[in-house]
Amino acid sequence: MQALQAYSSSDSENDGDAVCLRTGNRPQARASKAAAENRPSNISNCRIDNLNSGATENHPSDVSNCRIDNRNSGGYSVIPTSSTAIVRPYLSKRKRCDESVRSNDNIEKRGMLKVSVKQSCDANNEVNIVNRLPTKVVAIYSEHNKCVNCVKWNPNRYSLLLSASMDGTIRVWDYPQCMQSVLCIKNHFQAVKTASWSIDGLTILSGGYDKTIRITDINEGKETLLLRNDQFITALQVHPMDKNLFISGGSQGAIKCWDVRSGKIIQNYFGALGQLQDFAFLPNGSEFFSSTDTVRRNSTDRAVLAWDFKTGAILSNQIYQEAFTCTCLKVHPFESTFIAQSNGNYIAIFSTNRPYKLNKMKRYEGHQISAHRIGCDISPDGSIVITGSSNGNLYGYGFKSSNIIGKVEAYKCPCVDVAFNPKLSSTVATSGWDGSIKILR
Repeated sequence: MQALQAYSSSDSENDGDAVCLRTGNRPQARASKAAAENRPSNISNCRIDNLNSGATENHPSDVSNCRIDNRNSGGYSVIPTSSTAIVRPYLSKRKRCDESVRSNDNIEKRGMLKVSVKQSCDANNEVNIVNRLPTKVVAIYSEHNKCVNCVKWNPNRYSLLLSASMDGTIRVWDYPQCMQSVLCIKNHFQAVKTASWSIDGLTILSGGYDKTIRITDINEGKETLLLRNDQFITALQVHPMDKNLFISGGSQGAIKCWDVRSGKIIQNYFGALGQLQDFAFLPNGSEFFSSTDTVRRNSTDRAVLAWDFKTGAILSNQIYQEAFTCTCLKVHPFESTFIAQSNGNYIAIFSTNRPYKLNKMKRYEGHQISAHRIGCDISPDGSIVITGSSNGNLYGYGFKSSNIIGKVEAYKCPCVDVAFNPKLSSTVATSGWDGSIKILR
Protein backbone atom coordinates (compact mmCIF):
# COMPACT_ATOMS: atom_id res chain seq x y z
CA MET A 1 0.00 0.00 0.00
CA GLN A 2 2.80 2.46 0.82
CA ALA A 3 4.53 1.60 -2.44
CA LEU A 4 1.29 2.27 -4.38
CA GLN A 5 0.82 5.68 -2.71
CA ALA A 6 4.42 6.63 -3.48
CA TYR A 7 3.90 5.71 -7.14
CA SER A 8 0.72 7.78 -7.34
CA SER A 9 2.32 10.88 -5.86
CA SER A 10 5.34 10.69 -8.20
CA ASP A 11 3.03 10.20 -11.16
CA SER A 12 0.89 13.18 -10.21
CA GLU A 13 3.96 15.40 -9.96
CA ASN A 14 5.10 14.47 -13.49
CA ASP A 15 1.80 14.40 -15.30
CA GLY A 16 -0.67 17.26 -15.00
CA ASP A 17 -3.24 15.40 -17.07
CA ALA A 18 -3.26 12.50 -14.58
CA VAL A 19 -4.03 14.97 -11.76
CA CYS A 20 -6.81 16.41 -13.88
CA LEU A 21 -8.42 13.02 -14.31
CA ARG A 22 -8.18 12.07 -10.62
CA THR A 23 -9.10 15.40 -8.98
CA GLY A 24 -11.32 16.91 -11.69
CA ASN A 25 -9.56 20.28 -11.25
CA ARG A 26 -8.85 21.11 -14.93
CA PRO A 27 -7.66 24.78 -14.56
CA GLN A 28 -5.15 23.75 -11.88
CA ALA A 29 -3.94 20.90 -14.06
CA ARG A 30 -3.57 23.18 -17.05
CA ALA A 31 -1.59 25.70 -14.98
CA SER A 32 0.72 23.01 -13.61
CA LYS A 33 1.40 21.66 -17.07
CA ALA A 34 2.05 25.19 -18.43
CA ALA A 35 4.44 25.86 -15.55
CA ALA A 36 6.32 22.65 -16.33
CA GLU A 37 6.78 23.88 -19.95
CA ASN A 38 7.69 27.42 -18.78
CA ARG A 39 4.87 29.12 -20.74
CA PRO A 40 1.82 31.17 -19.70
CA SER A 41 -1.44 29.44 -18.92
CA ASN A 42 -3.95 32.23 -19.65
CA ILE A 43 -3.98 32.77 -23.45
CA SER A 44 -7.62 33.66 -23.85
CA ASN A 45 -6.85 36.95 -25.61
CA CYS A 46 -3.53 36.00 -27.19
CA ARG A 47 -2.50 35.28 -30.77
CA ILE A 48 0.04 32.55 -31.48
CA ASP A 49 2.58 33.06 -34.25
CA ASN A 50 5.29 30.76 -35.51
CA LEU A 51 8.70 32.46 -35.03
CA ASN A 52 11.63 30.02 -35.80
CA SER A 53 13.68 31.12 -32.84
CA GLY A 54 15.53 28.57 -30.74
CA ALA A 55 15.54 30.02 -27.24
CA THR A 56 12.88 29.73 -24.58
CA GLU A 57 12.07 32.98 -22.77
CA ASN A 58 10.58 33.61 -19.36
CA HIS A 59 7.03 34.95 -19.41
CA PRO A 60 4.94 36.98 -16.99
CA SER A 61 2.12 35.35 -15.15
CA ASP A 62 -0.54 37.67 -16.62
CA VAL A 63 -0.55 37.40 -20.43
CA SER A 64 -4.20 38.05 -21.05
CA ASN A 65 -3.32 40.94 -23.38
CA CYS A 66 -0.24 39.40 -24.96
CA ARG A 67 0.56 37.63 -28.19
CA ILE A 68 2.42 34.33 -27.93
CA ASP A 69 4.88 33.67 -30.75
CA ASN A 70 6.19 30.18 -31.33
CA ARG A 71 8.94 29.73 -33.90
CA ASN A 72 9.28 26.00 -34.42
CA SER A 73 11.82 25.66 -31.72
CA GLY A 74 9.94 24.93 -28.57
CA GLY A 75 10.42 28.50 -27.35
CA TYR A 76 7.96 31.29 -26.77
CA SER A 77 8.06 35.08 -26.57
CA VAL A 78 5.36 37.39 -25.27
CA ILE A 79 4.49 40.58 -27.17
CA PRO A 80 1.88 42.98 -25.77
CA THR A 81 -1.21 43.50 -27.92
CA SER A 82 -4.47 45.34 -27.63
CA SER A 83 -7.16 44.11 -25.28
CA THR A 84 -9.58 43.48 -28.17
CA ALA A 85 -8.58 40.81 -30.69
CA ILE A 86 -9.19 41.64 -34.37
CA VAL A 87 -10.37 38.70 -36.44
CA ARG A 88 -10.07 39.14 -40.18
CA PRO A 89 -12.26 36.95 -42.41
CA TYR A 90 -10.65 34.64 -44.95
CA LEU A 91 -10.48 35.98 -48.51
CA SER A 92 -9.91 33.82 -51.56
CA LYS A 93 -7.18 34.65 -54.04
CA ARG A 94 -9.69 35.97 -56.56
CA LYS A 95 -11.25 38.34 -54.02
CA ARG A 96 -7.83 39.51 -52.85
CA CYS A 97 -6.87 40.29 -56.45
CA ASP A 98 -10.17 42.06 -57.00
CA GLU A 99 -9.75 44.20 -53.88
CA SER A 100 -6.30 45.28 -54.97
CA VAL A 101 -7.64 46.09 -58.42
CA ARG A 102 -10.67 48.00 -57.21
CA SER A 103 -8.45 50.20 -55.07
CA ASN A 104 -6.91 51.44 -58.35
CA ASP A 105 -3.42 51.11 -56.91
CA ASN A 106 -2.42 49.25 -60.08
CA ILE A 107 -3.15 52.22 -62.35
CA GLU A 108 -0.26 54.63 -62.70
CA LYS A 109 -0.95 57.96 -64.38
CA ARG A 110 1.98 60.09 -65.44
CA GLY A 111 1.65 63.69 -66.51
CA MET A 112 -1.39 65.33 -68.08
CA LEU A 113 -3.80 63.02 -69.90
CA LYS A 114 -7.14 64.48 -70.90
CA VAL A 115 -9.51 63.46 -73.71
CA SER A 116 -12.76 65.36 -74.31
CA VAL A 117 -15.77 64.62 -76.49
CA LYS A 118 -15.61 68.15 -77.96
CA GLN A 119 -12.14 67.43 -79.20
CA SER A 120 -13.52 64.35 -80.93
CA CYS A 121 -16.32 66.22 -82.70
CA ASP A 122 -13.94 68.88 -83.99
CA ALA A 123 -11.45 66.30 -85.23
CA ASN A 124 -14.08 64.29 -87.11
CA ASN A 125 -14.73 67.28 -89.38
CA GLU A 126 -11.21 67.10 -90.79
CA VAL A 127 -10.59 65.68 -94.24
CA ASN A 128 -8.45 62.57 -94.55
CA ILE A 129 -4.96 63.17 -95.88
CA VAL A 130 -3.53 60.97 -98.61
CA ASN A 131 -1.29 58.35 -97.01
CA ARG A 132 1.93 56.79 -98.21
CA LEU A 133 3.85 53.80 -96.92
CA PRO A 134 6.25 54.90 -94.14
CA THR A 135 9.93 54.44 -94.76
CA LYS A 136 11.77 54.85 -91.44
CA VAL A 137 11.47 54.37 -87.68
CA VAL A 138 11.02 57.66 -85.82
CA ALA A 139 10.25 56.49 -82.26
CA ILE A 140 10.80 53.36 -80.17
CA TYR A 141 8.96 52.49 -76.93
CA SER A 142 10.41 49.63 -74.92
CA GLU A 143 8.72 49.52 -71.49
CA HIS A 144 6.99 46.20 -72.16
CA ASN A 145 9.11 43.13 -71.43
CA LYS A 146 7.02 40.57 -73.34
CA CYS A 147 5.22 40.32 -76.66
CA VAL A 148 2.84 43.21 -77.44
CA ASN A 149 -0.35 41.65 -78.81
CA CYS A 150 -2.03 44.74 -80.19
CA VAL A 151 -1.58 48.48 -80.76
CA LYS A 152 -4.45 50.91 -81.45
CA TRP A 153 -4.67 54.66 -81.91
CA ASN A 154 -7.21 56.71 -79.98
CA PRO A 155 -10.14 57.64 -82.28
CA ASN A 156 -10.41 61.16 -80.77
CA ARG A 157 -7.01 62.30 -79.58
CA TYR A 158 -4.88 60.92 -82.38
CA SER A 159 -1.54 61.22 -80.62
CA LEU A 160 -2.51 58.59 -78.01
CA LEU A 161 -1.54 54.99 -78.68
CA LEU A 162 -2.79 51.96 -76.76
CA SER A 163 -0.72 48.79 -76.32
CA ALA A 164 -1.58 45.47 -74.62
CA SER A 165 1.13 42.98 -73.72
CA MET A 166 1.69 39.46 -72.48
CA ASP A 167 3.42 40.95 -69.43
CA GLY A 168 -0.06 41.74 -68.05
CA THR A 169 0.08 45.51 -68.56
CA ILE A 170 -1.73 48.01 -70.76
CA ARG A 171 0.06 51.24 -71.61
CA VAL A 172 -0.93 54.49 -73.27
CA TRP A 173 1.68 56.49 -75.16
CA ASP A 174 1.58 60.12 -76.27
CA TYR A 175 3.36 60.43 -79.60
CA PRO A 176 5.52 62.38 -80.22
CA GLN A 177 5.45 64.45 -76.99
CA CYS A 178 6.57 61.72 -74.55
CA MET A 179 8.99 58.84 -74.90
CA GLN A 180 7.53 57.15 -71.81
CA SER A 181 4.01 55.84 -71.28
CA VAL A 182 1.60 58.40 -69.82
CA LEU A 183 -0.68 55.70 -68.37
CA CYS A 184 0.18 52.21 -67.11
CA ILE A 185 -2.66 49.81 -66.21
CA LYS A 186 -1.79 46.67 -64.25
CA ASN A 187 -5.31 45.53 -63.39
CA HIS A 188 -4.98 42.14 -65.06
CA PHE A 189 -2.98 39.65 -63.03
CA GLN A 190 -2.28 37.52 -66.12
CA ALA A 191 -1.41 38.23 -69.76
CA VAL A 192 -3.58 40.73 -71.65
CA LYS A 193 -4.66 39.27 -74.97
CA THR A 194 -6.69 42.13 -76.42
CA ALA A 195 -7.64 45.74 -75.74
CA SER A 196 -9.68 48.39 -77.48
CA TRP A 197 -10.71 52.04 -77.23
CA SER A 198 -14.33 53.04 -76.79
CA ILE A 199 -15.78 54.97 -79.72
CA ASP A 200 -15.49 58.25 -77.80
CA GLY A 201 -11.88 57.46 -76.82
CA LEU A 202 -12.51 58.03 -73.11
CA THR A 203 -12.26 54.45 -71.84
CA ILE A 204 -10.22 51.32 -72.49
CA LEU A 205 -11.69 47.83 -72.74
CA SER A 206 -9.28 44.98 -72.05
CA GLY A 207 -9.44 41.22 -71.69
CA GLY A 208 -6.96 38.45 -71.11
CA TYR A 209 -6.04 35.16 -69.53
CA ASP A 210 -7.42 36.06 -66.10
CA LYS A 211 -10.92 35.54 -67.61
CA THR A 212 -12.02 39.11 -66.94
CA ILE A 213 -13.03 42.14 -68.99
CA ARG A 214 -12.04 45.43 -67.42
CA ILE A 215 -13.04 48.96 -68.40
CA THR A 216 -10.77 51.83 -67.35
CA ASP A 217 -11.44 55.57 -67.52
CA ILE A 218 -8.25 57.21 -68.77
CA ASN A 219 -9.13 60.73 -67.60
CA GLU A 220 -9.73 59.63 -64.01
CA GLY A 221 -7.23 56.79 -64.04
CA LYS A 222 -9.75 54.43 -62.42
CA GLU A 223 -11.34 51.12 -63.26
CA THR A 224 -15.08 51.58 -63.75
CA LEU A 225 -16.31 48.06 -64.51
CA LEU A 226 -15.21 44.46 -63.96
CA LEU A 227 -16.90 41.61 -65.86
CA ARG A 228 -16.16 37.95 -65.13
CA ASN A 229 -16.12 35.15 -67.68
CA ASP A 230 -15.73 31.40 -67.67
CA GLN A 231 -13.00 31.36 -70.34
CA PHE A 232 -10.04 33.37 -71.57
CA ILE A 233 -10.90 36.59 -73.40
CA THR A 234 -9.22 36.62 -76.80
CA ALA A 235 -11.17 39.25 -78.81
CA LEU A 236 -13.07 42.48 -78.09
CA GLN A 237 -14.87 44.90 -80.40
CA VAL A 238 -16.91 48.01 -79.59
CA HIS A 239 -20.18 48.61 -81.44
CA PRO A 240 -19.60 51.42 -84.00
CA MET A 241 -22.93 53.17 -83.32
CA ASP A 242 -23.59 52.59 -79.61
CA LYS A 243 -20.80 53.33 -77.15
CA ASN A 244 -22.53 51.29 -74.41
CA LEU A 245 -22.37 47.98 -76.31
CA PHE A 246 -19.47 45.72 -77.16
CA ILE A 247 -18.90 42.06 -78.03
CA SER A 248 -16.35 39.67 -76.56
CA GLY A 249 -14.92 36.38 -77.78
CA GLY A 250 -13.51 33.57 -75.66
CA SER A 251 -11.00 30.78 -75.99
CA GLN A 252 -13.77 28.17 -76.20
CA GLY A 253 -15.90 29.87 -78.83
CA ALA A 254 -18.29 31.98 -76.70
CA ILE A 255 -19.45 35.25 -78.26
CA LYS A 256 -21.32 37.64 -75.96
CA CYS A 257 -22.73 41.13 -76.25
CA TRP A 258 -22.40 43.29 -73.12
CA ASP A 259 -24.05 46.48 -71.95
CA VAL A 260 -21.66 48.59 -69.88
CA ARG A 261 -24.52 50.44 -68.16
CA SER A 262 -25.85 47.31 -66.46
CA GLY A 263 -22.74 45.14 -66.70
CA LYS A 264 -24.84 42.26 -68.02
CA ILE A 265 -24.97 40.08 -71.12
CA ILE A 266 -27.77 41.12 -73.46
CA GLN A 267 -27.11 38.63 -76.28
CA ASN A 268 -25.36 35.30 -76.76
CA TYR A 269 -24.21 34.16 -80.18
CA PHE A 270 -24.18 30.38 -80.57
CA GLY A 271 -22.44 28.42 -83.27
CA ALA A 272 -18.80 29.49 -83.17
CA LEU A 273 -16.32 26.74 -82.32
CA GLY A 274 -12.74 27.21 -81.25
CA GLN A 275 -10.89 30.26 -80.06
CA LEU A 276 -12.10 33.62 -81.36
CA GLN A 277 -9.42 35.54 -83.21
CA ASP A 278 -11.03 38.84 -84.20
CA PHE A 279 -14.26 40.74 -84.92
CA ALA A 280 -15.17 43.33 -87.54
CA PHE A 281 -18.41 45.38 -87.62
CA LEU A 282 -20.02 46.83 -90.70
CA PRO A 283 -20.16 50.65 -90.49
CA ASN A 284 -23.88 50.69 -89.59
CA GLY A 285 -23.42 48.07 -86.85
CA SER A 286 -26.20 45.77 -88.09
CA GLU A 287 -23.85 42.89 -88.94
CA PHE A 288 -20.43 41.73 -87.87
CA PHE A 289 -17.89 39.10 -88.87
CA SER A 290 -15.96 36.75 -86.62
CA SER A 291 -12.91 34.58 -87.20
CA THR A 292 -11.98 31.43 -85.26
CA ASP A 293 -9.17 28.91 -85.34
CA THR A 294 -11.43 25.96 -86.26
CA VAL A 295 -10.31 23.71 -89.10
CA ARG A 296 -12.16 20.51 -90.02
CA ARG A 297 -11.48 18.05 -92.81
CA ASN A 298 -9.50 20.43 -94.97
CA SER A 299 -12.21 23.08 -94.78
CA THR A 300 -12.90 25.94 -92.41
CA ASP A 301 -16.67 26.29 -92.56
CA ARG A 302 -16.54 28.30 -89.30
CA ALA A 303 -13.28 30.14 -89.86
CA VAL A 304 -15.15 33.30 -90.91
CA LEU A 305 -18.81 33.77 -89.95
CA ALA A 306 -21.29 36.56 -90.65
CA TRP A 307 -23.72 37.40 -87.83
CA ASP A 308 -26.84 39.47 -87.40
CA PHE A 309 -26.11 41.70 -84.42
CA LYS A 310 -29.66 42.03 -83.06
CA THR A 311 -30.97 38.48 -83.49
CA GLY A 312 -27.71 36.57 -83.06
CA ALA A 313 -28.41 34.47 -86.16
CA ILE A 314 -25.64 33.19 -88.41
CA LEU A 315 -26.06 34.81 -91.82
CA SER A 316 -23.38 32.75 -93.55
CA ASN A 317 -20.79 30.13 -92.68
CA GLN A 318 -19.63 29.50 -96.24
CA ILE A 319 -17.50 32.61 -96.58
CA TYR A 320 -14.03 31.09 -96.43
CA GLN A 321 -13.58 27.47 -97.42
CA GLU A 322 -9.80 27.12 -97.58
CA ALA A 323 -7.90 25.10 -94.99
CA PHE A 324 -6.43 28.09 -93.16
CA THR A 325 -7.54 30.13 -90.19
CA CYS A 326 -7.78 33.93 -90.22
CA THR A 327 -6.19 35.96 -87.42
CA CYS A 328 -7.30 39.51 -88.25
CA LEU A 329 -10.32 41.16 -89.92
CA LYS A 330 -10.58 44.74 -91.24
CA VAL A 331 -13.45 46.48 -93.07
CA HIS A 332 -12.58 48.95 -95.82
CA PRO A 333 -13.57 52.53 -94.89
CA PHE A 334 -15.23 53.24 -98.28
CA GLU A 335 -15.48 50.09 -100.40
CA SER A 336 -17.96 47.24 -99.77
CA THR A 337 -15.16 44.83 -98.92
CA PHE A 338 -13.30 43.47 -95.93
CA ILE A 339 -9.96 41.71 -95.66
CA ALA A 340 -8.83 38.74 -93.57
CA GLN A 341 -5.27 37.83 -92.60
CA SER A 342 -4.89 34.14 -93.51
CA ASN A 343 -2.35 31.69 -92.14
CA GLY A 344 -1.74 30.70 -95.76
CA ASN A 345 0.69 33.65 -96.01
CA TYR A 346 -1.73 35.99 -97.77
CA ILE A 347 -4.58 38.42 -97.09
CA ALA A 348 -7.93 37.41 -98.57
CA ILE A 349 -10.54 39.87 -99.86
CA PHE A 350 -14.29 39.43 -99.32
CA SER A 351 -17.44 41.34 -100.15
CA THR A 352 -19.50 42.84 -97.31
CA ASN A 353 -22.67 42.29 -99.35
CA ARG A 354 -24.48 38.98 -99.16
CA PRO A 355 -23.46 36.25 -99.83
CA TYR A 356 -20.03 37.67 -98.83
CA LYS A 357 -18.12 36.14 -101.73
CA LEU A 358 -14.37 35.61 -101.69
CA ASN A 359 -12.48 37.49 -104.39
CA LYS A 360 -10.63 34.65 -106.10
CA MET A 361 -8.95 36.91 -108.62
CA LYS A 362 -7.00 39.04 -106.17
CA ARG A 363 -5.14 38.65 -102.87
CA TYR A 364 -2.27 40.30 -101.02
CA GLU A 365 0.65 37.91 -100.73
CA GLY A 366 4.39 38.10 -100.23
CA HIS A 367 4.68 38.30 -96.42
CA GLN A 368 5.12 35.39 -93.99
CA ILE A 369 2.81 34.35 -91.15
CA SER A 370 4.48 31.14 -89.84
CA ALA A 371 1.58 30.35 -87.44
CA HIS A 372 1.88 33.70 -85.62
CA ARG A 373 -1.07 35.95 -84.96
CA ILE A 374 -0.13 38.73 -87.37
CA GLY A 375 -2.28 41.85 -87.71
CA CYS A 376 -3.11 43.97 -90.73
CA ASP A 377 -4.74 47.34 -91.38
CA ILE A 378 -6.06 49.65 -94.11
CA SER A 379 -5.03 53.29 -94.46
CA PRO A 380 -7.70 55.92 -93.65
CA ASP A 381 -7.97 56.90 -97.33
CA GLY A 382 -8.34 53.23 -98.30
CA SER A 383 -5.42 53.18 -100.74
CA ILE A 384 -2.88 51.04 -98.82
CA VAL A 385 -3.04 47.71 -97.01
CA ILE A 386 -0.28 47.08 -94.48
CA THR A 387 0.63 43.94 -92.57
CA GLY A 388 3.26 42.63 -90.21
CA SER A 389 5.31 39.54 -90.92
CA SER A 390 7.06 36.73 -89.09
CA ASN A 391 10.40 37.92 -90.51
CA GLY A 392 9.99 41.31 -88.79
CA ASN A 393 9.20 43.40 -91.88
CA LEU A 394 6.31 45.78 -92.48
CA TYR A 395 4.76 45.14 -95.91
CA GLY A 396 2.61 47.57 -97.90
CA TYR A 397 0.26 46.67 -100.75
CA GLY A 398 -1.74 48.80 -103.12
CA PHE A 399 -5.39 48.20 -102.35
CA LYS A 400 -6.54 48.18 -105.97
CA SER A 401 -3.50 46.59 -107.59
CA SER A 402 -2.69 44.13 -104.73
CA ASN A 403 1.00 44.55 -105.61
CA ILE A 404 3.73 45.10 -103.04
CA ILE A 405 4.58 48.80 -102.99
CA GLY A 406 7.33 48.49 -100.38
CA LYS A 407 8.57 46.96 -97.16
CA VAL A 408 10.37 48.27 -94.08
CA GLU A 409 12.74 46.24 -91.91
CA ALA A 410 11.34 47.04 -88.49
CA TYR A 411 12.25 44.06 -86.25
CA LYS A 412 14.55 41.10 -86.03
CA CYS A 413 11.64 39.16 -84.51
CA PRO A 414 8.04 38.79 -85.75
CA CYS A 415 6.14 42.04 -86.29
CA VAL A 416 2.88 41.16 -84.53
CA ASP A 417 0.51 44.07 -85.11
CA VAL A 418 0.26 47.24 -87.20
CA ALA A 419 -2.06 50.27 -87.08
CA PHE A 420 -2.43 53.32 -89.33
CA ASN A 421 -2.97 56.61 -87.51
CA PRO A 422 -6.46 57.90 -88.44
CA LYS A 423 -5.32 61.53 -88.93
CA LEU A 424 -1.53 61.83 -88.88
CA SER A 425 -0.36 61.37 -92.45
CA SER A 426 1.65 58.21 -93.24
CA THR A 427 2.12 57.36 -89.56
CA VAL A 428 2.06 53.67 -88.57
CA ALA A 429 2.45 52.02 -85.17
CA THR A 430 3.92 48.51 -85.00
CA SER A 431 4.49 46.02 -82.19
CA GLY A 432 7.06 43.27 -81.95
CA TRP A 433 7.48 39.86 -80.39
CA ASP A 434 10.29 41.29 -78.24
CA GLY A 435 7.95 43.74 -76.49
CA SER A 436 9.00 46.90 -78.29
CA ILE A 437 6.74 49.37 -80.09
CA LYS A 438 7.96 51.37 -83.07
CA ILE A 439 6.43 54.35 -84.83
CA LEU A 440 7.18 54.60 -88.55
CA ARG A 441 6.76 57.61 -90.84
